[in-house]
Amino acid sequence: TGNYSNDQIYFGYGATISGTSTTNTVTFQSDASNTSNPEITRASQTLRMYYSNLNNITFKEIDITATSSYPCYIYYGTATNIRFEDCNITNPVGTSGYPLYLYRTTANNFSMDGCSLDGGYYGAYVYYLGSNSSVEMNECEITNWYYRGIYGYYGYYPYVKWTMTNNYIANNPGSYSYPYVGYWYYPAAGSTFSGNTFDIDGSAGGYGPWIYYAQGSSTNPVTFSNNMINFVDANESGQQRGMSMYYTKFTNIDHNTVKTSGTGGNYG
Repeated sequence: TGNYSNDQIYFGYGATISGTSTTNTVTFQSDASNTSNPEITRASQTLRMYYSNLNNITFKEIDITATSSYPCYIYYGTATNIRFEDCNITNPVGTSGYPLYLYRTTANNFSMDGCSLDGGYYGAYVYYLGSNSSVEMNECEITNWYYRGIYGYYGYYPYVKWTMTNNYIANNPGSYSYPYVGYWYYPAAGSTFSGNTFDIDGSAGGYGPWIYYAQGSSTNPVTFSNNMINFVDANESGQQRGMSMYYTKFTNIDHNTVKTSGTGGNYG
């Protein structure tokens, strides 16, 4: 309970927790009698997994805050069955750092459920994950970011399977004039983007979700359905682009709503 200032959760090179399994997990959480989440605060890399090999760990109802950059910093190594549940992860709004930084990690069943990612240059930066990686975000709020909500870039074959369901993703309206709400590059077969709300508020326009080279198959398509894409600023004259789907394969695009409101020659 309470606040832990200038503190850190750190798993270093080769770190493991022995004896874990999918039925024998390790959970870091506050005592059930506490009415508010404990908060761990540091200038940077408040939670740091650096070349570690961690499996079957849950972080539950813990607030992770960086006063400068990168509150959740996961770099190389493996992160299998790593789950964040009802955590608030906060980075200052601006051009430095990301609340979630997941970089070149083999991340099989990496998930966030009911979490808040607040601030940062990007809300989440997920870059070149290992083979068979999968990332799930459910009922999360990814808000107050400066330039891009989610940047999901590539990964080793067979690429990264994304499951994005019932999330709210919105930029800081006083930041970048042409924000990009999300970019997913080569999402794997079976990836799902469903029930999300994307709010884009840029003074010069902006991009809604951008799906690039989706890797669906005839038996396991990529699904983009029941999403709301809303451009907030009706007074701007820049171009608003609702959905951008480039070179997608076997991708089902169903029952989405796109609301553009500016005067700049917009696209659905």
